[in-house]
Amino acid sequence: MAARRSRQAPPRSTRGTPQSQWPTHQPPTLDRGRVRTAMGRPDLGLREADLAMDGRMKLCRHHFQQIWGGLKHRK
Repeated sequence: MAARRSRQAPPRSTRGTPQSQWPTHQPPTLDRGRVRTAMGRPDLGLREADLAMDGRMKLCRHHFQQIWGGLKHRK
């Protein structure tokens, strides 16, 4: 029994850092009024853009292009 036990993974409490366990699906806690897009325009309420700026969400190309296309066509 003891030999079998040593082969198991370490207890869950020692695995991973607090950083890796943070929820990555929640929107960042940013003050909406002061958030600006990369182009310097006020934020249009694009949650994906916020998350991408916050650095906690990898924005997939499809959605990035959708957002960027929307921003490009606003003069």
